[in-house]
Amino acid sequence: MLEVEISGGPPISFELWADGTIITIGFEEDPLPPEATVEKSGVYDPATNRITWTITVDSGDPEVTIEDVRVVDSLGEDQTYASCSLPSASVEESGGNHIFSLGSVTGTTSFTIVTIPTENAFGAEGSSQLLTNEADLYVGTFPDPIDTASAQVTVTTDWIKKVGVVRTVGGVSYIDWTITLNNNNRTIPASSTVSDTLPNHLLMDLASVLRNGKPVTTYPGDTAALSGQNFTYTLGSAAEGIQTITFTTQVLDAYYTQQNQTGFTNTASLNISSVPYTVTSPSVAVATSLVRKRGAGYDKATQLITWEIEINRNARTITGATVTETIGSNQLYYESFGIVRRDGSANTTLVRVANLSDVTSAPNQYYFDSANKKLTIYLGDLAAAAHPYLTFKTQVTNANHYANNYSGTYYNGSVTLKGGGVTDSSSNNATQTVASTVLAKRCAHYDYATKTFSWEITLNQNQMHMPDATVTELIQPGQTYVAGSLRIDGDDPGAKLLIDAAGTTLTVRLGEINRQTVITFDTVVANWGVFLTTNGDVTFPNTALLTSGIAGAPTVSVTPEFVVPNKPIVKTILEDFTEATGYIGWGVFINPNQAPMMNARLSDRLQEGLELDNESVVLYYWNQDAAGVMSLGDKVDAALYSFTYDYSTRIFIIDLPDGAQGYRLDFKTDVTRKGRYSNTISLTGAYNDSDGAMSDIYVTDAALAAAGSGRNGSITVTKTDLDGNVITAPAEFELLDSSGNVKQTLTTVDGRAVFQRLKLRTYYIREKKAPLGYALDTSSYPVTIYGTGETLSQTLSVANEPLTAAVILHKADENGDPLSGGLFRIFRASDTAFAAPLQSVASAGGVIRFENLAPGDYIVREIEAPLGYKVWTSGVPVSLVMNAAANTLPDAEIVEPIADELLTASVILHKAGETGKALSGGLFGIFRAADTAFATPLQSVASAGGVIRFDNLTPSDYVVRELEAPFGYEVWESDVPVSLVVDPATNTMPDTKSRRRSSTCAFALPSCCIRRTNTTARSAAARSRSSPLPTRRSQRRCRASPQ
Repeated sequence: MLEVEISGGPPISFELWADGTIITIGFEEDPLPPEATVEKSGVYDPATNRITWTITVDSGDPEVTIEDVRVVDSLGEDQTYASCSLPSASVEESGGNHIFSLGSVTGTTSFTIVTIPTENAFGAEGSSQLLTNEADLYVGTFPDPIDTASAQVTVTTDWIKKVGVVRTVGGVSYIDWTITLNNNNRTIPASSTVSDTLPNHLLMDLASVLRNGKPVTTYPGDTAALSGQNFTYTLGSAAEGIQTITFTTQVLDAYYTQQNQTGFTNTASLNISSVPYTVTSPSVAVATSLVRKRGAGYDKATQLITWEIEINRNARTITGATVTETIGSNQLYYESFGIVRRDGSANTTLVRVANLSDVTSAPNQYYFDSANKKLTIYLGDLAAAAHPYLTFKTQVTNANHYANNYSGTYYNGSVTLKGGGVTDSSSNNATQTVASTVLAKRCAHYDYATKTFSWEITLNQNQMHMPDATVTELIQPGQTYVAGSLRIDGDDPGAKLLIDAAGTTLTVRLGEINRQTVITFDTVVANWGVFLTTNGDVTFPNTALLTSGIAGAPTVSVTPEFVVPNKPIVKTILEDFTEATGYIGWGVFINPNQAPMMNARLSDRLQEGLELDNESVVLYYWNQDAAGVMSLGDKVDAALYSFTYDYSTRIFIIDLPDGAQGYRLDFKTDVTRKGRYSNTISLTGAYNDSDGAMSDIYVTDAALAAAGSGRNGSITVTKTDLDGNVITAPAEFELLDSSGNVKQTLTTVDGRAVFQRLKLRTYYIREKKAPLGYALDTSSYPVTIYGTGETLSQTLSVANEPLTAAVILHKADENGDPLSGGLFRIFRASDTAFAAPLQSVASAGGVIRFENLAPGDYIVREIEAPLGYKVWTSGVPVSLVMNAAANTLPDAEIVEPIADELLTASVILHKAGETGKALSGGLFGIFRAADTAFATPLQSVASAGGVIRFDNLTPSDYVVRELEAPFGYEVWESDVPVSLVVDPATNTMPDTKSRRRSSTCAFALPSCCIRRTNTTARSAAARSRSSPLPTRRSQRRCRASPQ
C-alpha cells in the first residue's frame, strides 16, 4: 500500500493503477492464412427489377498480394443469376453456386453480379421481402474460407403510387395528380383498370387525363371515364415498364369556408384479374384558416402570458362573427389588460359587458364568465378583406412554477369562431413556454495550486418580488469554508451572514428583494489525499437553498458539482515504434495534483516481447500551475530515487521520493517480436484490470527486420562446421547483457541469426541449442557494438564439432572364447569397392572398436585373421543413428561375436606294392599324436590308386596307422607320424604329403611297402624301424590278384 501524509495526520492507504496501452506489431509467429477480407453489398433497382451485388476483396494491406483468389457466391431464394462484370472465363457454375476466379489481388478489388427477383419475391401491394446473397473468400490451398460476407436487399411490391402537387393560378388552387404504375418493371396484363375516388371539394377535368404524358387516344383500347367523383382508366393492352397516368383537379371555393379539413388524401387501385392493389397518396396540404391562436410571450417578472387570436385568413365574408375562448388551468384572465383588436395598424380596445345577452348588441364587445373562465367576443359582420387579431393576457397562478426553477408548457383551451357564411371552426392546443429561474450556483474558479473553489450563487433572475429571501449554503464533506470570503453583490455581508459552530452551514438573510442578487464565497479541499485515494476524477458538490417568502413557493435547492481532473497514474506512448528505432518510448505521469506521497513505488511488468533499455530511464518533475496546466520540470536527482529491473520476470520497479510532487517517468522498451501488447503499471501492488486505450501502431515483418538503423546496431551470428562450411540445420543462440541476463533468443535460419535493435554496448553470444548432429558449444563470445557505420553491424561465426560415436564388435574362437589379433577395417556402406577404409584395428581381448565415427551406414570387414584362423569373408553392416530429440549419437555395438574357423589342411600318403607300383585298398586311420592308445581315430580312409588322403585337419601332430592291408598283403606294422604346421609369415597351413616307398611281403609273397615322401616330422619310434620286413606277421598268406 502507498501511504500519504496529510497535515501531520495519520497516513492514508490507497491503491492505484494506470490505464494500459495496447500496441499491435506485425502478425502472429505461426503460419496463418492471409488477413484478407471480403465485403458484400446489394442495391435493388425497381426501375429495372434488377439487384446489383458488389463484392470487394481486400488483401489486408495495400502492398500485400494474395494469389489464387476465388469467391464462391451463393444466391438466396427467389432470385436468378443474370450477369457479372468479370470476363466469362473467370466465372464457373458449380452445385448451384457461382465461382469467380480473381487470380492475384493486391490491395482491394471489386466486381459486381446482377440477379433478377422471381415472381415469388412479390406479394400484396406494399409488402416486402428480404433477398439475400452470401460470398465466401478462398485463397490458395487453404481449404476453408478466409472470410465470409453476406448482404441483403429489400424488394417491395410496388404496383401503384399516387402523389399530388398544389399550384395556384389566378387565385384558384389546383392539384396535379400523378399515378405511377408497374414500379417493379413487371408486366401489367391487358384490361387491367385504375380506379380512383376523388375527395369532396375537388373537381376533375377529364380532358387533363394523360398516359405517359400523351393523350388517352394514343393507346388503342385505352379509355378514361368519370362518374360523379369516381374516375376509371382501362388499359387496352398489356403494358411493359413504368406507366404514368396524370390528371388535374380544382379545389372548390366551398373548401375555404371551413378549417377542419386542411388537405386532401386520395386512394387509387390497380385492378389486375379482379385483384386490387391499392395505395393512398400522401396528404396534399391546401392552406385554410378561419381562426388560429398562439402564445405570444411570457413575462417572468409579472407572470403574464400574452395570447393572440387570428381571424379570417381565408378572406371569407362572415356575418355575426363570434369568438369563444376558454382560459387554461393554472391561469387567471388578466382583466387589467382587457382585449385589444388589431386591424392592420389600428388598435381597438373591446368593451366588456356585464351580461352575456348584451354581448351581441354592438360589435367589438366581450363578456367574461369568471365562474367558467370563458370569454365570449362579438366582432359583428366581417367583410372578406377583414383580417383582425385579438390579444389578451392570463396570469400564471402556480407558485411552484413561477417562483421556482421551472420550465414547462402552458396550454389554453380551444378557441371557436361562429358566423354566417362559414362552418363553425376551432383552433386547439395553443401553447406558451413558461420558464423561471430563481436560484443558480456554479464554481466560478478553481485554483489547482491551492485547491480552492470560488463559488457563485445567483438568485431572483426573474426580477420578481420576494418578500423574505434567505439563502442557506451547505458546505459538503471534503471542503472547508474560507473564513471572511463571502460577499453579497461584492459587499461585506455584515449581520446578514450566520455561520454555524461546525462551519458547514452558511445562512444569508436578504429580506425583501426585487432584483437579481449574487453571493460569492470560497471553499478549500480539506483532505488532499482524495487525489490519491481516488483512481479517477474527483467530484466536489456544493448545495444552496432558497426560501423566497412567496406564498405557496417551494424551497428551491441546487447542488452543482465541480470535477477536478485526476489521473494519479497514467501510462502513455511518447514515441511510436518505427523502423529506424525499433523501440517504443513510454511516459508515466504520476500524481499530477501534487498530493503528498510517502514510500511511493511504481511497478511495471513488461509483456514478453518487450525489453527495458536501462539507459533510457529518466525521472522528471511534473509541475501543475494554478490553472491546472501541466509542464515538464527538471530531472530528478538520481540520488533521490532508485529503480531495478529483473530480466527474467521483466518487472521494472521505481521507488519515488517522498513529498507533494508530481513526476513523469520516461523509458524505452525494445520490441523483440511481433505481436499484440497490453502493458500496465501500478503503484505499490495495485493491479490493473483494464487493457486501456488502443494504439494503431502497425509493424510488418519487413519493418521489424529493418528496424535497427539509426543509433541501434545488430549482431549476425553464422553457424559453421570446423571446416568453415555453413550449417543450415537450426541452432539456437542467446544474447546476454554484461550482467548475464538473457535479452533475446533466436533460432538460425539457413545458418544465420540476426539480433537487431541493439544499443551501443558489449553483448555476449551463447549457443543454447546445437544443430542436429553437432555438439553444443558452451562458450560465451563477447561482441561490442560501437561508433557508427559498419561497427553498428557486427558478425560472429561459431563453429561446432560434429557428434561422433564408436562401432563395437566382438571376436571369438571356435570355442566361443574371446579371440585377439587379426586386422579389421571399417568402410562407408556407399564404398562398395571397399577402396577407402576409414579405420583399421585389431581385436583386443575379443573386442573390435572403431572410434570417432560420424552418423551413417558402415561395413566392417576382416582383412587378416588371427594366426591359425581363416579370414571372415562376410562384411558386417552397422549404422550410427542420431537421436534427433536429444541431439545425441549413441554407440553401435553388435553383441553377437564373430566366430573364426581354424585353418585346415590335408595329410596325403602313398601306398605301393613290392614292385613300387601304386597299391589300392586297405584301411588307414589317423590319430592325434597324443592318442597313444589309438583309441579314437579321427578319420579312416582306404588307399585309392595308391593315395591315402585325410582332409580338413587342423594344425597338430598326428599318427597314421594301417588298420587293414589290401588283399594279399600284410598290415604295415609301422606307424607314420605326420604334422600340420601353420606358417606364421603367411598364416597358411600347407598339406603334408609322403614319398612313395615299397615293402616286401612275408612268406616270399609279393612284397608291399609304404613309402613316405615330403614327411615333415617323424616320431622317434617310426625312425627306429629300419628293417624292410614287418615286425608283426600275419597268419594269412598274401595272394596275388588273379591274372
